Amino acid sequence: MDYSLCNQTVTLYRKTPDGILRRELPGCFLQWKDEVSYDRLGMQRERRFLLIQPGQEQLVFPGDRVFAGIGPEIGLADWNTFLPQTVEGLGQVAYAAPYYWQGQFCHTEAGRK
Repeated sequence: MDYSLCNQTVTLYRKTPDGILRRELPGCFLQWKDEVSYDRLGMQRERRFLLIQPGQEQLVFPGDRVFAGIGPEIGLADWNTFLPQTVEGLGQVAYAAPYYWQGQFCHTEAGRK
C-alpha cells in the first residue's frame, strides 16, 4: 500500500477512568471540512473529517477526539469544554474501521461523515 500522503501528525485524546489519554500519531492523513446547516433550533455547525492511520494496530476508536497537529495537554476538568465546536482543528470520531490487505492489518479509517 502507498501511504505517501500520510505525512501529518495528529493528536489523539481519549477519556479513560484514569484521566485523559493523549497520544501524538505521526504519519497520518487528515482531511476535514466544516459544514453549517439550519434547523428549527437555528444554525448548526459540524466538522466532518477523514483520518487514515497506517500502522501495525488500530489506535483510533469512536468517541476519541482528534486534533490536527500537536495538540495541547488537557486534564479531566477540560474535557467537557474541549469540543469541536469550541476548539479549531478538533474533531470527534464517529466511526473507526480497520482495513486489511491479504490478511494483514494495514490502516484504520476513522472520522465523521
